Amino acid sequence: MKEHNSESNKNYKNLKFEIQVRTILQHAWAEIEHDIGYKSNIAVPREFRRKFSRIASILEIADDEFSRLKLDIHNYVETISKQGFENIDINAESLKLFIEQSYDLEEIEAYIIEKLELKSVAFSEQMQSANISLFLNIINTFTTFKEILEIQNSLQKHKELIKKFIVKWAHARGKLLERFRENFEQKDGFIIGYALMIEFLETNHKEGLGAFFPSLSIPEKNEAVALAVHIYKEITSN
Repeated sequence: MKEHNSESNKNYKNLKFEIQVRTILQHAWAEIEHDIGYKSNIAVPREFRRKFSRIASILEIADDEFSRLKLDIHNYVETISKQGFENIDINAESLKLFIEQSYDLEEIEAYIIEKLELKSVAFSEQMQSANISLFLNIINTFTTFKEILEIQNSLQKHKELIKKFIVKWAHARGKLLERFRENFEQKDGFIIGYALMIEFLETNHKEGLGAFFPSLSIPEKNEAVALAVHIYKEITSN
């Protein structure tokens, strides 16, 4: 098979080809041009040329602005990484960076791995993104948290409670423990969810607790909330 491929490739040895690299908006404009059948302003009927040029200019400006925005976000993350989280509001980028840099999260993760005897450790960017999206929604809807330091303070204040709660919660919910043991995902930020749960358990905020189980039916959600309340009372009464 390799020899056959090698022979076939000889046919292309002296051929020249072009690779086009373009942004999503450039690709979109190329598709639009293709659909309406015009590849340049000159080819457009005279009465439509001004409109054609205006649309092309708007897309070009938007493309440049998206590129600048991407660079601005990159610089924003770099600045936080160097200067810390003082006065930094809670958003997807700051929360993601906090998850990656927090020593408190690392300590809790290490505790969970030891106590639950976990061995298979991985990282899922998709899971991290899903968790961040869920937690941002919960934070904005059910808490008064505005800055990353408030999450950090909550983690530090409830660190021992969070450790005990996660271990007991995993044992009580067999499927969760099974998933942990199959493939425990570090740095996906799930521990922040438990920190928020502890905040809600402290104030008996059952609506906030229920938000952690969006895919469950109402009876299943109520059962999960009742279990969380029971575990919390158990670990705080000792």
